[in-house]
Amino acid sequence: MLTPTSKTPQSKLSHVESIGAEASTQSIGCISQELLLRAGYIRQSSSGIYSYLPLGLRVLSKLEAIIDDEMRRIGGQKLSLPLLLSPAAWILTNRYHTTGPDMFKLNDRKGTGFLLAPTHEEEITSLVASLNVGRKNLPLRLYQVGRKYRDEARPRGGLLRGREFLMKDMYTFDATSDDALKTYQDVRQAYNRIFSRIGVRYVAAEADTGNIGGTRSHEYHFLSNVGEDTVLTCESCGYAANEERADGVVLNQGCRPKTEVSVSATQRQARNVVTEILKASTQAGVVDELQPFNVTVATIKPETTILDEKEQTCNDVPISRTVYILIPANRRLSELKFGKIPRMEKHAITFLGSDGIELDAELTAPPEVFIDSALLSSGIVDLKNLGNTSVHVGDYTTIEHGDGCPVCFQRGQQQDPQIPGESGGRLTSHSAIEVAHAFYLGTKYSSVLNATVTASNQQVVPMEMGCFGIGVSRILAAVVESSHDQRGIIWPRSIAPYKVCIVCNTTKNEQESVLLSTAAEAAYENIECAVGYDEVVLDDRDLRLGNKIRDAMLIGYPIMVILGKKYVSEGIVEVEVRKTGEKRSTSLENLAGTVQDILHEQSR
Repeated sequence: MLTPTSKTPQSKLSHVESIGAEASTQSIGCISQELLLRAGYIRQSSSGIYSYLPLGLRVLSKLEAIIDDEMRRIGGQKLSLPLLLSPAAWILTNRYHTTGPDMFKLNDRKGTGFLLAPTHEEEITSLVASLNVGRKNLPLRLYQVGRKYRDEARPRGGLLRGREFLMKDMYTFDATSDDALKTYQDVRQAYNRIFSRIGVRYVAAEADTGNIGGTRSHEYHFLSNVGEDTVLTCESCGYAANEERADGVVLNQGCRPKTEVSVSATQRQARNVVTEILKASTQAGVVDELQPFNVTVATIKPETTILDEKEQTCNDVPISRTVYILIPANRRLSELKFGKIPRMEKHAITFLGSDGIELDAELTAPPEVFIDSALLSSGIVDLKNLGNTSVHVGDYTTIEHGDGCPVCFQRGQQQDPQIPGESGGRLTSHSAIEVAHAFYLGTKYSSVLNATVTASNQQVVPMEMGCFGIGVSRILAAVVESSHDQRGIIWPRSIAPYKVCIVCNTTKNEQESVLLSTAAEAAYENIECAVGYDEVVLDDRDLRLGNKIRDAMLIGYPIMVILGKKYVSEGIVEVEVRKTGEKRSTSLENLAGTVQDILHEQSR
């Protein structure tokens, strides 16, 4: 690192020089991990666990300051919750066992069980329940910035997927669902402002609620080739959704309804019904010849007691043990969408694929058939004369790159999806890194943990909740993945460890040395007055100028001020913009104004 002086509040920890030893003992999984290690932002303590060095902590502090500002703006109150939690509330919400091996579990010396917090829904809900919050105290918007833990089977990507990570999590409590949805939108707008202030392109996408639960969810992503998520976006209208959650239009198949439709059929005895369905347009009897279809077989087992050898019951609706799912050919079944069907949510589903389908086998009970609506809207499947088979129509196909945007098609903005060269109304696929998530939870936790409020009709009801997370330490890595070049990191000015770095040439000529050091001191003071306290760093190490410039590029300071041979001979100070590579020449007297102009241009 830089040698500490009164002008450089830095530690003596080395940075660039130590990359060789660090890299030789571990696998560098992505560019952010390599650059953050080389530039002296982090050091690995153990697998998936990192120490933050002074430069890294400065970036995290600036991120947290932006978050704090926007959370306070919407009435957020900051608190701190424990990391070592009792499992009692987690058992009540049924997440202690369903979370699986990702949860760190441990016992104290008395054998009492604890867990390291992966998230805090149960803890905050129990806390609010104990405070006897009245209706007049709502809405309540509580948040913290702290560490979380997840026992990743294979930590990778440095800070992108670790066992210990830093998060901002807000938990909101409202009296009614309408109030909670307003809060949801308030927090989403705050998130938009946070990521706009950070200055890296982001996408807000509809998402699945996952293990957290609830009925509405959005993810925030930075676009990056190393991202583990796939986001589908429409440039025409702005629609965006995670691939697993996305709606869309399978081109040439028409629009699909959003709700499941049950079709009654009572004319014939059910035998080889699946064959009859498939023969409706193909006149074929074996799977290999069924060009328009991809047939998936699934078995369904209830999570509760099996009521009958041949039938299982969910909400008094009989469900056959074996089901057939028909989607367009060469497409993937969305197991997530199928599992979200209300009739299926309480069942364990095993997807067997299309291998070994015996279409001509004798059926011992009427089968259950699920048909993707794209096949029906195109007229491929005829639902007439199916016997007493239970047939359901819905959206079961995974939407892909190039499919139609559901919003644009609904608005009629794309009348003919097959016009060559047309891009409006089509979905584009992007690899992305998830950096934040918003959930509308409803009463999932409050009803179980007795976080209640007296409603306007004097009835006691569970509070309506939301939870909103930002991966603070993950953003550190995600920004680097999205903003770097072959020379190093390119920080946006909002979260750069320092906005300006002054590098000064070293020389054995005593007169030149005094001239340069005096100029560097003056430049430091002038720039600090212009850009703010503690935003300027002076590299006064006894190194060659080229080495200092190389290190400044690697670390990623937005602006670099160079005092070299041109200053000695001509009094010219060079200013280089890290993001664009632009170089400007100025005098020492006009230096502060030049730096201010650049920062002003970057803020537009």
